[in-house]
Amino acid sequence: QLAEALELVSAGSDELAQLAKEEANMLEKQRKDLAAQLQVAMLPPDAEDEAKTVILEIRAAAGGDEASLWAEDLMSMYNKYCELEGLRFEVLECSKKEGGGISEGSFAISGEEVYSKLKFET
Repeated sequence: QLAEALELVSAGSDELAQLAKEEANMLEKQRKDLAAQLQVAMLPPDAEDEAKTVILEIRAAAGGDEASLWAEDLMSMYNKYCELEGLRFEVLECSKKEGGGISEGSFAISGEEVYSKLKFET
């Protein structure tokens, strides 16, 4: 189709050439998109993406009570994310502070493709 459109650009009338040029541009964009999708599809799967369990650690850094409250909010956020994604969130260890919040915590998250969903968390 792209070759036919390019042929019409050079051989057709002004109006037909303009339509053919627009179609050629659209077809070229589709070709590039398909090539990019094909390149991603050809990548071998990462064996680590099939991991069924990950360990997540959260620690409050410098900042006192605010850091502890933020760490607790972060733990809560990951818990909600796991609920939405159908993952299991298990508290392994959690040190709560008197003023609220947590100083540190370790959590096991398990489920299908859990590593691929969380591998960019640092």
